[in-house]
Amino acid sequence: MYLSDIEVQKLAERMLRWLKDAGYIFFRESCFHQSGDSKRKYNPTHYREPRFYTKVFKECHMSDNTGSSCKCIGAYVRNKKNQNQICWIWQKDRVEYSYKSILRSERMYGPGFVSTGGLETTKEFVTKLGLKPGQKVLDVWLWWFLVVSCFIIILQVVEAWRKNSKVQITAKYIKKGGYYLHYIKAYRQMLEDAGFDDIIAESRTDQFVKMLQQELDALENKKDDFIRDFSKITIRLWKDGRQSIYTWGAYREQMWGLFIAKKN
Repeated sequence: MYLSDIEVQKLAERMLRWLKDAGYIFFRESCFHQSGDSKRKYNPTHYREPRFYTKVFKECHMSDNTGSSCKCIGAYVRNKKNQNQICWIWQKDRVEYSYKSILRSERMYGPGFVSTGGLETTKEFVTKLGLKPGQKVLDVWLWWFLVVSCFIIILQVVEAWRKNSKVQITAKYIKKGGYYLHYIKAYRQMLEDAGFDDIIAESRTDQFVKMLQQELDALENKKDDFIRDFSKITIRLWKDGRQSIYTWGAYREQMWGLFIAKKN
């Protein structure tokens, strides 16, 4: 709270370097404005909105396990009647979207893409939106995006069938990636419960499996180039992971869904 904006950003970068993978950062800040009505001759505190700190750490690729970025500290709320004392807890994660993993994914899927399908599926999905002049797509991936007069969603969804021997493997995979799995019909119901209309919910598993096979073939054909730019063990582990996803998809133990919904 006593640092300038630039100093906060530099401190966040240093904390990332100091912190071990999977380690936690916890801190508290006074936000919004001064607490109480006591006049001070000198107050060095910088009262910022919580979103400033959230933005700084998100840009440093920080994430937490629950999706929550900050909250009020209960003790301050109860005892001091002060809701401006905010705390954050973040966990350092290099599992999937580290700098090197993004470069590796872009090599496979194309510049700016980190998931199966790349530009091909993006063009298909955006075309389905039927955007009009002046409307914008803010994001296409595992996020929701706002389009002026309506709320339109496109999601890539992983769905796992809880079956016998594969459950253990799938459980390890989703825990490592921090994923949450739901059935396609469950996602549709979520959209309906949220008040969306004109819902399209369909399986794209066949398309997903086909693209995975193309990616595995491309990886094999360019294996030497990948190994040269990354490492043999990195490429082997990545290939094994994609092969597992391909197998789960082929046996419908993991599914890919397309969802489009509008809120009128």
